[in-house]
Amino acid sequence: MKSLLLSRRGFTAGVLALPFARPAFGQSADAVRRAARGLRQLHSILVSHGDDVVLAEAVRGGGLDRPANIKSGSKSIVALLLGSAIARGEIKLDARLGDVAPKLIPANAAPGVGAITMEDLVTLRAGLDATSGRNYGAWVQSPNWVSYVLRRPMIDRPGGRMIYSTGSTHVLGAALATVTGKSLLARERLGGPLKIDVPPWTRDPQGFYFGGNEMGLTSRAC
Repeated sequence: MKSLLLSRRGFTAGVLALPFARPAFGQSADAVRRAARGLRQLHSILVSHGDDVVLAEAVRGGGLDRPANIKSGSKSIVALLLGSAIARGEIKLDARLGDVAPKLIPANAAPGVGAITMEDLVTLRAGLDATSGRNYGAWVQSPNWVSYVLRRPMIDRPGGRMIYSTGSTHVLGAALATVTGKSLLARERLGGPLKIDVPPWTRDPQGFYFGGNEMGLTSRAC
């Protein structure tokens, strides 16, 4: 969210710049608070140790209880939901897209997309050309986001090198929704057990929640 996630490098640098009279883990909450206030992109900070909240403060912005776009932190939520589905026996990590969700694959898909596994998608190693960066705008303006991703050229083999592409986690989210019958909203699988609110966020033209961006959570929920 526009708190720790947006400026984690700057926050780390700010904290490391503090004078260390004691080891880093011994720095006071006030020292961290002062460092946080000097980071203009940082909106809120919450630090916990086990069940104890060490520091919780909104230095600017909407506060600790106002949902904020966690951007690509959404990818980690999709990964958690994949783990939940695996634990429930609904899908396997090495399950192939062509086996578990063949209807998601368009007739003019790139050759080999059916062999892409859930592991390939969650680790961003699907082999398909990216939909992030300069390709992002055209992708999210397309009439079918999943189809668009699966029609991208294969620039590496599935399971090969990591290619940062939000489209990969979006396809994973669509596959999970197809297999489990549960959308990524996942209130009973994530929100309920963790006692956090998961508000609705952006959906694609086919109704699949955006699996890799735009999810909103509060600082406390994160």
